[in-house]
Amino acid sequence: MGADYYWEHKFEEERRAREYHVIKAERDQLKRDHDTMLATLTAAQARCTELLEENRRLRFRSEGSDTVHGFRGWDIASAPRQEDYAINALITELSRARTLHPPCSRERFMVALAEEVGELAKEVLEGGSEERVQTEALQVACVAMRIVLDATDRKVDP
Repeated sequence: MGADYYWEHKFEEERRAREYHVIKAERDQLKRDHDTMLATLTAAQARCTELLEENRRLRFRSEGSDTVHGFRGWDIASAPRQEDYAINALITELSRARTLHPPCSRERFMVALAEEVGELAKEVLEGGSEERVQTEALQVACVAMRIVLDATDRKVDP
């Protein structure tokens, strides 16, 4: 009985030693994976910071106003053509509008479009500043894009 106990004890020690080495190898691999993911995350955060800075450069320079202004305020070094300014401004306004107003029926979008066209006409006919005219024209384009992208087939909104 003593020899059996000795061998059982010896086998148990070897099994524990193997488990220890397996667990240690797994732990080391997890540490390497963690370090790799941390490096990837750090690189991704750096890229996000770069993109945020680029976005800030592209944003309108509006002091004391939360409305979207004409595309004259865009950083000229970032977008070389006037069309780029307008498209960037439209994308920014579209994102802002989507956060403020959920998709709705075509009829409701048509009402919004008519309202925006009316505001644009008012600015033009009353001699509004070029910036205000551009802002209203941008909002007309935004509502028109929302009709293309977000309008639903429902006849009546809930």
